[in-house]
Parts: sequence; C-alpha cells; structure tokens
Amino acid sequence: MRILFEVLERDRFEIVDPCIPAGAETEKILKDAEGFDTVRILKFDPATLSVDDMTPELAREYTGAYDDAAPLWIKQLPDYEQIAGEERQESRLWQEHLRSLRHAA
Repeated sequence: MRILFEVLERDRFEIVDPCIPAGAETEKILKDAEGFDTVRILKFDPATLSVDDMTPELAREYTGAYDDAAPLWIKQLPDYEQIAGEERQESRLWQEHLRSLRHAA
C-alpha cells in the first residue's frame, strides 16, 4: 500500500507518488501534502488496484488554521466554510474577551 496525492497542476489534476508508505505517521503524510497543491490524499493498493480517499479521515487530525493559508485539501472539504466561520467567530470572541479584561484592569 502507498499514499498518493491528487494535486492540482495548472489546469488539470494529476496523481503524485510522494513515496510515502501507507503505514507512515499521520504527521508525515500531512506535512508532505503541504508541499503540493493537494486536493485529495489517497491510499493505493497495487495488488488490487483499489484507491481509498483518506482525506476526510486525515482532516480530523489537521491542527492548522482554517483560513486563507489552509492547505487546498482542507479548503476542498464540504464543511470548510462552516469550520472557518466558527474559527473566525471564536477568534473574535477571544479578542473581545481580552479587550474586556484590559478595560477591567
């Protein structure tokens, strides 16, 4: 089994083999995916020629920001806009909280 990336190359999608074994740690997979315009992260079994989309599973492990700097594969998730909106709201609330503490002091 191998990990493959579906990447956006100019005006088309291509499959890239970053030479990552399927047993690699999640952190390594996510770090290597940042080096490309990765749209999906796939697990490929050459024995059966089957391909499984690991993107939703790996998205749960993603700890980065859901903003303009987020990787393309995160921005392609169906619930990206909702999560990004929640993160922006949490940030605003935190900033308001800090301002209220400064005014109280």
